[in-house]
Amino acid sequence: MDEKYIKRRKIRKFQITLASIIFVFITCYCWVITDYHITEIQLSKFGVHEDVKHWFNISMVLISHLMLRNISSFLEENGRIKRGRLWKQVFTMCLFGLAIVGIVPMDPGSIDIHDIAAWSYFFMFPLTILLMAYTERKNIQHSEFLHHVITAAIMAILPAFVFDLFQGAAIPEIIHSLVVLYWNTYIFIKYK
Repeated sequence: MDEKYIKRRKIRKFQITLASIIFVFITCYCWVITDYHITEIQLSKFGVHEDVKHWFNISMVLISHLMLRNISSFLEENGRIKRGRLWKQVFTMCLFGLAIVGIVPMDPGSIDIHDIAAWSYFFMFPLTILLMAYTERKNIQHSEFLHHVITAAIMAILPAFVFDLFQGAAIPEIIHSLVVLYWNTYIFIKYK
């Protein structure tokens, strides 16, 4: 292996680890500081709380950037994915939605750009994984195809089931985010 490849792998490993740590730490930190009931809010409420809004919003933008870099590297380094440039653009649009969540604060009274960006991210990300797996199914291994499809299904369906159990959307959002981070870790580990 050449030195550039090893360096890129170390950077990707750092980015995935950092994104995971930031998500878990910031979520716990905001929960403790704000004293919100996690089952009754959506995570974006942290983004408008005076004590933690800057931490939460910056973390959303940073996490979206780190995930995009990991996914872009995965698409560039994986020779089996033939339409990598197209998928890179679609994932960029998805993760831009997550970045907008951090840039535009939530307006609790109405539907706004923040809500549209959040919902588009939550629906588009698993859909993009599913469409990528489906259109690239002849080029990738069957086990990879199944893993992408199952992960995308879990990412979309499990939060939907949990959504009815709580008043707020925070628990489904956390589940979705953890599955997204898992998928990012998987594409890093699987494609060496």
